[in-house]
Amino acid sequence: MLRLAFPAFRPLCSRRSLSTSQAVLAGHNKWSKIKEKKGVNDAQRGQLLSRVARDIAIAIRSGGSADPNLNSQLAAVIKKAKDQDVPKDNIERAIERAQGKNKKGEIVTYEALAFESVGIIIESLSDNLNRTIANLRETFNDHGVQKASVMWMFKKVGRVDVKIPKAQDPSAAQEQDAILEVALGNDVENFDIVESDEEGKQLMKVCQVLCFIPVPGLTLESFIKLYCPPERLAQLADAISVHPSAEFQERRIIYMPENPNESSFDEEAQEKFAKLLDRLWADEDTLNIWTTIDKI
Repeated sequence: MLRLAFPAFRPLCSRRSLSTSQAVLAGHNKWSKIKEKKGVNDAQRGQLLSRVARDIAIAIRSGGSADPNLNSQLAAVIKKAKDQDVPKDNIERAIERAQGKNKKGEIVTYEALAFESVGIIIESLSDNLNRTIANLRETFNDHGVQKASVMWMFKKVGRVDVKIPKAQDPSAAQEQDAILEVALGNDVENFDIVESDEEGKQLMKVCQVLCFIPVPGLTLESFIKLYCPPERLAQLADAISVHPSAEFQERRIIYMPENPNESSFDEEAQEKFAKLLDRLWADEDTLNIWTTIDKI
């Protein structure tokens, strides 16, 4: 009879055990969500640090100095990085890497063709060309990209980015005209007005210098992207950087597509191409990427 009594108590033990299991499971789910969110934040943080390192390398290469007091572009990059809470140690390591103190980096350019019609130019800073080439080859193979000569699909130009007074400032229009007058005197071929709307999205209005069309409705922060022949880049940057109303951002050599072909891409192709670019940017050696579907 005593043996028959034990099973009567087993359901209670089971219920107590089940209740305990549920509490552990709920905690596990909560921790999983925290880890998932943390993983996303860590990935975004990693992308930010990689982007800052690339921008520093470009600024040092373009400005010719690792001293922000002598390189206005580098000073602007460092300021932006600090505003984004990038640690000082990360900034200093990026400067050392760009100078080649920790490794001897070499700037190399690669050309490729994706989806039989999209030209890609990749600029890398590498201390090991065999590794860089192997990584690119693997990415190309995984995404159906072919190594090909596509330089003819681009135009090499110099670009200077300048932050200009906000539209709310009483003298904004006059200051904008003054900056453009300086640019016109230094072989600028055309320019873009880039503005931030109330949601922080970037809106671009393309303007030809010869038309000199006024751009109304500048909202929060506004920028001018000035384009010139590559050999005139330093001259233009020096002239703009000393203008009292222009907050110099950067100068760089870029490759603009001669005939952008984004309109010929359907949604599926755009998604595949976005994944390819994500993979290329994930390589720590990548400095710049230009494609024939870019809106530069």
